[in-house]
Amino acid sequence: MTDQVLPSDIQQDITNFENILDKLEGQLDPFFKVSLKEHQEKLTPVESAKLNITVAYALNSLFFMYLQTQGVSPHDHQVKNELERIKPYILKLKSMTNKTEEKPKMQIDSDAAKRMIDNTLAMNKKIDSTVSSDNSSSSQKKRKK
Repeated sequence: MTDQVLPSDIQQDITNFENILDKLEGQLDPFFKVSLKEHQEKLTPVESAKLNITVAYALNSLFFMYLQTQGVSPHDHQVKNELERIKPYILKLKSMTNKTEEKPKMQIDSDAAKRMIDNTLAMNKKIDSTVSSDNSSSSQKKRKK
């Protein structure tokens, strides 16, 4: 049996992949030190649902990739159906969280704004005319003295 040497670009890809896996393990290590149940106790119901869906999708995706590496068609495997089953839950959770995160939109009632402006302008005209008539009468009184 002869040793097969991989081309350098494939060997580099494998090395990069191993490095990425090492980083991923390091980042996930604190998560794995505590049980899933303990994590969920600290979360709100929505956050718990997000965690459950994420874990389910991630595990099934990893298994999907594993089947591909083993030469098994994952498209003919039950894992494909499981991924499709999880997708509606992801969409439902996204739509639910988007509704709660949306702030009420302010709408401008242009008719009401126009009435307010017209009323204010009309009041200003009355005040201006009153002030100007008072000024003119007071100036006339000063002239008479």
